[in-house]
Amino acid sequence: MPRKGEHFTPAQIQKIREVHNRPETVERHRQAVLGIKRSPEARERNRQAHLTPESIERSRRNFLGKHHTAEANEKNRRAHLGRHHTPESLEKLRLASTGKRFSPEIREKLRQAHNTPEAREKKRENALRLYEDPRYLMNLSKSLHSKTKPEKRLELILESLYPGEFKYNGRFNCGISINRLFPDFVNVNGKKQVIDVHGLKWHEGEDVAIRQARYAKYGYSSLIIWDYELKDEKAVVQKITEFVGMPPQHYFDAQPTRIHDEPSMGVSEGSAERPAGSNWTFSPASPLAPPPWMMRS
Repeated sequence: MPRKGEHFTPAQIQKIREVHNRPETVERHRQAVLGIKRSPEARERNRQAHLTPESIERSRRNFLGKHHTAEANEKNRRAHLGRHHTPESLEKLRLASTGKRFSPEIREKLRQAHNTPEAREKKRENALRLYEDPRYLMNLSKSLHSKTKPEKRLELILESLYPGEFKYNGRFNCGISINRLFPDFVNVNGKKQVIDVHGLKWHEGEDVAIRQARYAKYGYSSLIIWDYELKDEKAVVQKITEFVGMPPQHYFDAQPTRIHDEPSMGVSEGSAERPAGSNWTFSPASPLAPPPWMMRS
């Protein structure tokens, strides 16, 4: 044993540590302190002793570069599974952090630490790993908005043009995430096509080419429709059909019933039925006829 004023040598410290870390020593110590609680004065003295700069630096050095093993992380996760802070505990945490702010020096230090290439790469890898977890995506989808009016309107247009081909996926409804993006509408008929509805309020100034490039990286072609464009339904229909392709024949079969009440050059007044054995031909001169790119002969 060292004399008064002397210190243990590193070899002696290591030997003491080995003795104290033996399973039988740990169990004996656990049994000895079982049920014993320190007085408030002793706890406060111990707390103050651990808050000195020397103690904090010593603790930091002891844990520097050390990480929990995967088994320890899993054990810790299971130990806390389903457990939550009590209202009293939450209030205690709130009061403890009230009014506390990082100093400008610490904030600048944290900012620099998070902006290093290594830190950014680590955050990117963590984000990629999270987006591969279906549970995380499902929880994230719950925080997303419900269908907006423009989305509902476009859904009706898509169902009219291509019934059953496009499904709403804005809240991860179809379970489809492409390069960490949730497209609003996804083609479920075998084509890699997605359609997004953008509101000017939330997406103004956004470079849609970047979003389309993220879809294209995985082989998806994409179409962006802005909410103000939906005021001109004919223009939206044209834009969609140029992107997806000509609608099925049923869409054209339904068109005469929409325009037969009005006389036109190509359709006689009151002729609601399609001539047998031939396709219906719309006249470009008719004010209610669809645009030329939708005509069939």
